[in-house]
Amino acid sequence: MTLYLVPPLAKDSPTADPPGPLTSPRAWGITGGTGSWVAAVARQSPDGERREGLTQQDIHAIFQLLRRIEPALARRSAVSLSSEHLDRVERNADLIASLRFSPTEVNQLYTALRGGLIVPGVSHIETSTVVPLQHRVTAHFEAHYRRLGTHPKELSGCDDTNERLIAAFRTRDPDVASAAVRDHLDGCEFFALHVLNLG
Repeated sequence: MTLYLVPPLAKDSPTADPPGPLTSPRAWGITGGTGSWVAAVARQSPDGERREGLTQQDIHAIFQLLRRIEPALARRSAVSLSSEHLDRVERNADLIASLRFSPTEVNQLYTALRGGLIVPGVSHIETSTVVPLQHRVTAHFEAHYRRLGTHPKELSGCDDTNERLIAAFRTRDPDVASAAVRDHLDGCEFFALHVLNLG
């Protein structure tokens, strides 16, 4: 299986800065606690294996933080990504839709797709905040696919969600891309809660 990854953009690429610096998650008004993003990420063993699933509180806390960060990052990426870059990202969406891959492989493809849209617009410190949160959500989905003995496509009712997200970035309009990411996060949070309650 090929993941169509793209290297980060050059430092001098034209970007639109997000609103205000992100020096830590606390800069976005998110603090620690049993139902916080801190607690959710902490429920991960040193070797990265999932010790326990995300709770409903965890899911709400993680997506609360992602909604504060990712739409702003999307505004920056939208004006920087080339058509060729988006074509490579779209190949991952095509592979996800092909039903040829296992749930683990689908999650890897989805991570590459999301990273291809968001990560080119982030700094190192932003990456260190966003990526662990995205990995926790992906691990949550994978654990529940295993628990349920099912495939992601059997549970999802939004077959074109990745294509719609990519189409928003193709407009190169920061407002359109930002709104699409926000909607996508809303759908992901709903789905994360949905699989939690199945079975």
